[in-house]
Amino acid sequence: MRRVYVATLALILAVSFTTIAQGKAAGDANQRAQQVHLKGVNLSGQVSKDGKMFLTDDDNTWSIINSELLKGFEGRTVTVNCRMDPSKRAINILDVLERHLTNHTNFRDSAFRR
Repeated sequence: MRRVYVATLALILAVSFTTIAQGKAAGDANQRAQQVHLKGVNLSGQVSKDGKMFLTDDDNTWSIINSELLKGFEGRTVTVNCRMDPSKRAINILDVLERHLTNHTNFRDSAFRR
């Protein structure tokens, strides 16, 4: 009879410890996601012609909350630092970096030697 009590107690303790550990892991993941959300993420893509939508390089479409920051970038390919709201499928632009598609030419390369 005593073995049954000890086994039951051990089972209850094991279940409670695993529940506590899972709760801590979920809390840590939420905290990390909130920190990334506060810093913002960098997205590369193209601004729509009207400046209200953003098409990322991986073909996801996001609506832009504060489209006034993208004034002058309509139709261009840019990289933006933004905060994402996945429930509304919207982004809040923090900073805009225009991607310049330039060729980096090395004049010391053998193609430029005679």
